[in-house]
Amino acid sequence: MLTLAIAGQYHSETQPVIVRKHLCGSIYCINPNHYYFGTKKEVCFERGQRKGSRISPDLVTELRLKNTENRKTWSYAALARQYRLPYHVVRRICNHESYE
Repeated sequence: MLTLAIAGQYHSETQPVIVRKHLCGSIYCINPNHYYFGTKKEVCFERGQRKGSRISPDLVTELRLKNTENRKTWSYAALARQYRLPYHVVRRICNHESYE
C-alpha cells in the first residue's frame, strides 16, 4: 500500500480501501495493475476467494433473508449447520458486520 501511496494512487482514508485482485499468487506483489479501489464487502470477497471460500454475494443475501424471515427456525447455528459455515461467519453476515 505504501508503494501505491507514493505513486499517488491512494489518496485518503475517506476513499475506498485498496483491494488486491485474485490474479497473482504472490503475497509480495506490488504490481499496480493487480490492485483496485474497493469497498469493505469487496475486500471480504477477495480475501475469501484467495483462501478458497464458498461465500458469494448470493449466499450472503440468502443467509440474511432466511435469518430475517424466521429467526426461530433459522438461527445462526441452524444456518451454520445448513450451509456448512462457521457459526461466527454466519453471525457476522446476518448482523451486517462483514460482507457489507
